[in-house]
Amino acid sequence: MQTMNVPVWTDVLAALAVGLPAAVLLLAAMTLYGALLDAIRNRIGSFAGGWTHRLTFFGVIHHELSHLLLAFVLGAKITSVCLFRWSPAQDGSIGQIRYVPRGTKLMQAMQVALSSAGPLLLGTLDLYLAVRYLHPLVTWPWLALLLYLEISVLLHMSLSRQDVKNILSRAGWVILVLTVVLGAICYFNKEAVLALPYAGDLWRKVVSVLQSTFGGN
Repeated sequence: MQTMNVPVWTDVLAALAVGLPAAVLLLAAMTLYGALLDAIRNRIGSFAGGWTHRLTFFGVIHHELSHLLLAFVLGAKITSVCLFRWSPAQDGSIGQIRYVPRGTKLMQAMQVALSSAGPLLLGTLDLYLAVRYLHPLVTWPWLALLLYLEISVLLHMSLSRQDVKNILSRAGWVILVLTVVLGAICYFNKEAVLALPYAGDLWRKVVSVLQSTFGGN
């Protein structure tokens, strides 16, 4: 495939145009996936009662630590930490992280949105790393322990209703940041994007419209 000889600014705008729908789809998929995991966890809990979170306490701790880590790294002020409760609180929570967002509106939005999505993001990453690097190294009975830890993380990497609400209430900021990030990835991998059926067509169409409207300069 020949490289499209176009001004840099048209490529930048085309990359952002490809990044925007990808950002919306990624946010929607992540939110739906997290909500589905929460529904599954709640269904399991309805059968097993309060023992579900007790037997999988490691997953609860991982869940809360994920909230804590992203909130702290992104600059929020942590005000209280409870990684695990043997008996749920009056509001039904089995762990809780409280923090105060700080900084610009963008930073505060990302602190709230990413910390809310922390269990899903870090849970997915940790499970991948465990399967990719730890599974080949361990055998029974340590493999059984590893599987227990992975199942615990999987059951608690869901997004609660409040997590989903926090993410969607900052959706505009999240989409903006994701669009820039994904747009940059597309820009520096132009040839690969152009080879894709839908993304490549969108890129070429945007470039064509820009060139016909503003000329090739």
